[in-house]
Amino acid sequence: MVRVAMVLVAAIACLAQSARAQEPPPSVARAVSALPYLSSTVPEQRVRAESIIEAAAPAGFDKLVSELPRQPRQGRESLLRILANTNHGGRVELCLATLCRQDARRVERVIARDALDRLDPGRLLDAVSARLAAPELDEFSRAQCHNLLGQIATARTQGVLEELWRAAPPDSPQATRLEIALLRSILASGNAEPAWSRWQKRRPEGPTCTHRELADALRALARPTSMERLEAEGRLALLVNGDTRVLAALGGSLLPERASYALSALRRNVPEELQYAVLETMLDLVSTAGQDSALAAIDVAVACAPPTPADMDTLRLVITQDTMARMESILEGLRRGGNLADLRKQHARISAELRPLLLRRGAVDHETISRIRELAGVRQQLEFVEGQWRQGWRREFEGEVLGMGRPQEP
Repeated sequence: MVRVAMVLVAAIACLAQSARAQEPPPSVARAVSALPYLSSTVPEQRVRAESIIEAAAPAGFDKLVSELPRQPRQGRESLLRILANTNHGGRVELCLATLCRQDARRVERVIARDALDRLDPGRLLDAVSARLAAPELDEFSRAQCHNLLGQIATARTQGVLEELWRAAPPDSPQATRLEIALLRSILASGNAEPAWSRWQKRRPEGPTCTHRELADALRALARPTSMERLEAEGRLALLVNGDTRVLAALGGSLLPERASYALSALRRNVPEELQYAVLETMLDLVSTAGQDSALAAIDVAVACAPPTPADMDTLRLVITQDTMARMESILEGLRRGGNLADLRKQHARISAELRPLLLRRGAVDHETISRIRELAGVRQQLEFVEGQWRQGWRREFEGEVLGMGRPQEP
């Protein structure tokens, strides 16, 4: 009897599923009328609304896109997620437009970037190239397109990035951004030896290993045992030799083990001449990467010196409005403590001067005691400012990354 009952239940379920499959999709008008329920506080209403809109999205894509700006924040994010995961051809432009909107928030940017990462690389390259060729493209959109090119691991993309890099002003923020994007594409490719060799010729001070050696070491990071991973990290450290550009490029990898290794290595030492480039890269990761990479990017950003007023003017053109407001709030909290970059330099200089004094004259010498007191004063001030800088990043960014940020207006 039990077996017969189970067979009957299975048959009824199959019939119900078949009946639902034969039902016509909801009309566009019904999907539009369900939009307010995406922001409902009742879970059942949200789930039902999502199912209706998802079924109607392929046919009503353009109409639903036009409704996006009028939705409150939660509804806008849910609707964007549904539209970005359809098979409609317009989703590419929708996601690109979202990333190129300077007022887009982190959740929207993560949805758009995740959807674009799943596209055919050739199709994405064509779309990004077309946007880059558009007249009167603003600097924010240009920077976002450069970063997106770095996620496309094809030889054709690497050729495009090399041309853009050669055309950019030498040693400019744009040139460094393009170089990091080029390296990101090369390191994500299975076979990019020609592009890697060309980069090495332009950067003879960089890693001297072959692309195959580097690719083998990167693949070893995903091995199952901790001992194998430690061996892979040691080998990778020798091959990369602390190159900041390579580590910054790896930090944006879609593979979590590569991003984790690179960001952990990068935060230990960021050269002064590349601190702006690293900070810009980390701010992009904070606003578009998954939780783990975004939190690790915050740690790297804390290791950088606070941006100068000139840096802030440049950053204002290439980061989102929300990120800029958070950065200004962090810098406002540092005003009482002093200049963090100068304090770090002072601490390093006095420490370097103190070591030979201790060796030659000992700890009871008058000059040595004076330097020890000076170092203690600088260290105390440095610890205070470091704490303010670190807490500012945690206060302004960690809650947003973890989904516990302050409520925002629609």
